[in-house]
Amino acid sequence: MPSLLPGKTALDRLAAKWTAPEAETPSDLHARWSSESQPLSGAGEVVNQTASGLRPYELSVMTTYIPSLTLPEAIFANPASSILLPVGLGLGVGYSVSPKQTQRTYSAVKQPPYKPPPQVFGPAWTALYILMGYAAHRAWTTGTASLNPTTVQLTKQGATLFTMQLGLNLIWTPLFFGLRRPIEATVDIIVLTGVTGYLTYVWSQVDSVAAWCMAPYLGWLSFATYLSAGVGYLNDWNLEGKEPERKSS
Repeated sequence: MPSLLPGKTALDRLAAKWTAPEAETPSDLHARWSSESQPLSGAGEVVNQTASGLRPYELSVMTTYIPSLTLPEAIFANPASSILLPVGLGLGVGYSVSPKQTQRTYSAVKQPPYKPPPQVFGPAWTALYILMGYAAHRAWTTGTASLNPTTVQLTKQGATLFTMQLGLNLIWTPLFFGLRRPIEATVDIIVLTGVTGYLTYVWSQVDSVAAWCMAPYLGWLSFATYLSAGVGYLNDWNLEGKEPERKSS
């Protein structure tokens, strides 16, 4: 009668299959893990790098070039249009809200310390618009002429950021003095300051002069944020009916 047990060869194969592997040392495990691991490609490469090893371009991918949200290239390429556009838009928005009404409201509301006289704002903003326009032209012409595709991409990203910050800049005055909405105006200028700071960082990788031209603007925005929040807080975030007190004769 044939045996019901498997033969020796089958038993040997079964035993080899279920035999526990030999214990590996920590160095063996590290070597095997390194040999079996495959490097990630694309965006995953950023994850594998330490913060100190991140390249500037990898930090700048937070924003991309969006043509529909970017001013036409011809504006940045021409120095006159690049400078005159923000100056003209800024003056137009300022006069659309009525300078007299703006000054009356400014004089009537409670102000935080270190408030500048109202006559300072016009010349200050004009100078800042000129500087930002020149910075935009210089960054665009320098960056698009580069043979480095990363620099070109950063330049286009900067153009989108510039357009975004200009829009945020232009709506602050109507929000604060026209609609008298200090909460919305303060939120707007906080976002504006953040976008401008990131734009300055992006342009610093394209052209250092363009980045330095943005430094006075960034400093002024920080001060204006303090003024906007201070006025809102001291006036209980309500500017309705704020008119200067008439002096009794």
